[in-house]
Amino acid sequence: MRLCGKTARVVAAARCPSLFGHPFVLLPATLTLALLRRVPPARLILIVATFLLAIVLPLVVLIWRNVARGKWSDTDVSDKAQRPQLYLASIAVLVCSIAVFWILRLPRPVIVGSVISLLLLVVTKGITARSKLSMHSMFAAFCSLILLAVNAGFSFAFVVVLIAVGWSRITLRRHTIGQVALGAFAGAVAGATFLLLTKH
Repeated sequence: MRLCGKTARVVAAARCPSLFGHPFVLLPATLTLALLRRVPPARLILIVATFLLAIVLPLVVLIWRNVARGKWSDTDVSDKAQRPQLYLASIAVLVCSIAVFWILRLPRPVIVGSVISLLLLVVTKGITARSKLSMHSMFAAFCSLILLAVNAGFSFAFVVVLIAVGWSRITLRRHTIGQVALGAFAGAVAGATFLLLTKH
């Protein structure tokens, strides 16, 4: 009984970093921190709101509806067979969002980051047939590298989040250690690419 109780507490604790380290949380937070001192407050609110309405909201609604209808197993879309549908939907949303960002003339880093995220999803979809990469770890690593150009403290905080998220995904049995590591590696490569493309 003690072991069961302890296991239940660990699982409950693991859900917190999995929730707060979700890409839908980390990406808007990263966008806000990255532009906080670079654009006026009103402009920042507009940019973040546009990001949330164009990317996060449509995907949240899509996931919620598919889970409610029983088409997807859970909000993490843990079943590897269901993931291609999520990737296709995410890719379509990002393509449309990038067009909107371009028309609205959002800051170049926002567009570059969105394009890199799109490429990440395309690559990840191709890999899914062999391995289910951790998108949580991938975007946590991506965000931590992006913030390296803004503030080392922010970047370190996101590295801590990355570690907590990795532990969470493994503890909740959503991914293996290898899938978490591979996701983090892909995100780090994407983050490094972002830094190279936006250093000027």
